[in-house]
Amino acid sequence: MTHSTRQPALPTASGQPATDPLTPPGFPGRVPTGVCMVVAPPLLALLCMLGTGIYHFRGHDFLAAMATHATRTEVFLNLVPMGVFALMLAVLGLAAMAARRSPRLAALGGIAALLGLCGPIFFIAIEFAGYQLSSSDRLADGAYMYDQANMVPRISLNVSGPAIILGFIALAVAAHGAGLFGKPQAICFALTALLPVGFIAAVLPVSAVGFAACAVALVPLGRSLLRRTPGDG
Repeated sequence: MTHSTRQPALPTASGQPATDPLTPPGFPGRVPTGVCMVVAPPLLALLCMLGTGIYHFRGHDFLAAMATHATRTEVFLNLVPMGVFALMLAVLGLAAMAARRSPRLAALGGIAALLGLCGPIFFIAIEFAGYQLSSSDRLADGAYMYDQANMVPRISLNVSGPAIILGFIALAVAAHGAGLFGKPQAICFALTALLPVGFIAAVLPVSAVGFAACAVALVPLGRSLLRRTPGDG
């Protein structure tokens, strides 16, 4: 599958050619951005499928499933934060590249998406604490702790979901306008807004679809960045 991210540089108002849209961002840099774009979305999609059957909204059901599927739970809880952090770096790099053509929209999308992605990391911490209390003799205490902890961070819950929706849609529009995404890739990247639906409703396959759509957009772009040499652009 080819990815038509390379577009001829358009002239600016001064008559000079515009910067190549694939010019790597100064930070995080060409290689970190490219690697994170290629690795993070597919990894997170696979982890969501791995977590299906474990992740439940109610604490007792969640902790009981954790105890039953201990190995899957450990993989899920340890790799999800790393995957989300890698996706944050990919978003940061994409926003920096898109900002050359659409600075305000790219800044809005990047900041909102990064803010939203803090939510899953926050809740993974609660889930990890619950996992430590998932043994049979402490299950009731762990379930109570999990349910109460999920009631406390209402600001995180109320902000994270809308921020992900706003951020990924705005960044998709900015990246499309900057020539980084074609229309199909922009639509796929915007579908990352499905993430909160899956996490809040405890239906992880929905979030897996969001991450898979994100991969359709970011993986080819990341590969294009990695194929470039430091002197390109």
